[in-house]
Amino acid sequence: MLERLFIRDFILVDRLELDFSSGFGALTGETGAGKSILVDALGLLMGGRAEASVVRNGCERAELSAEFACAGHDALADWLREQDFEPEEGVVIARRVIDAGGRSRAYINGAPASVAVPCSFWYCCCSDSTGPGLPSMLTCHWPCSWAGTFHR
Repeated sequence: MLERLFIRDFILVDRLELDFSSGFGALTGETGAGKSILVDALGLLMGGRAEASVVRNGCERAELSAEFACAGHDALADWLREQDFEPEEGVVIARRVIDAGGRSRAYINGAPASVAVPCSFWYCCCSDSTGPGLPSMLTCHWPCSWAGTFHR
């Protein structure tokens, strides 16, 4: 479950921290309020293609991170070990940094990861016994190169 989202110097956002841990969260607002910016940030954390244009004007880099509660999610803990990521106690932190030149780096629990790895992470994190959850919803809206990776 997504607990926290942190965004810095991304598109128009200077700095934003959202805490979803206290219960149900919904993104609402008028046209132009910035809902799409939050969804785009999650898309990049999922392994979506990054471009230099997402870095806020005048900034060196954009930073995105998301913290997930994963206590009791054995499949995710197994996946982290298989990928040589050190599982933290009950928490997984996915991070993405995009510099002004368009170079992108991804991290899971502080360890460098290829951009393809977050796709697998999200699939593992969001799947349940009924099949893919969040990723299958997002593939309808984002025709990115990673969209097909969730349907194996």
